Amino acid sequence: MARILRAADACESAAFDAALEAWLKEPMAPATGPRLLLLGSTPPDERLHAAVEAGGGQVVAEIGDQALTRLGPPIEAGTDALAALARRHHELDFGPRAVRDYPAMLRTRIAACRADGVVVWLIDQDESLAWDVPAMKRALAEAHVPALYLTRRQWDAGDGAGEEIARFTMQRAAAS
Repeated sequence: MARILRAADACESAAFDAALEAWLKEPMAPATGPRLLLLGSTPPDERLHAAVEAGGGQVVAEIGDQALTRLGPPIEAGTDALAALARRHHELDFGPRAVRDYPAMLRTRIAACRADGVVVWLIDQDESLAWDVPAMKRALAEAHVPALYLTRRQWDAGDGAGEEIARFTMQRAAAS
């Protein structure tokens, strides 16, 4: 779902509609491999997700300004969608200066999506989340969840991040 929404933001609407229609007609293979949570800076495109998939895994959740959770929880069927969106607009806390309890958010998301590991990817210019890395490391260690920390990285992941993510994913696959 996250990939579809990112594509909808990036594509011309007619091309997106045609691609979505074709995709919905394809049989869906069951997802296999390690289930990873992606946390941190907004990726430039699909390359971090592609690296996880190249390692045989899947991104099952994200935490960061790009994550779907920035939009709030799903709207319940049968409710007035416009009214729910209007109320939600005033309740959201996203953006680079938002105050969040990342360790608690991590524990909740890991449990909800049954993550086998976490990839923390922070670009060099991302100062907001860097302060939370030590607390997140403690939370992940306490939860016994393996993590790959890629901090102070290039915005385009052109510094080998994709290869490191693929290796980490393959290690998670071998461990399970």
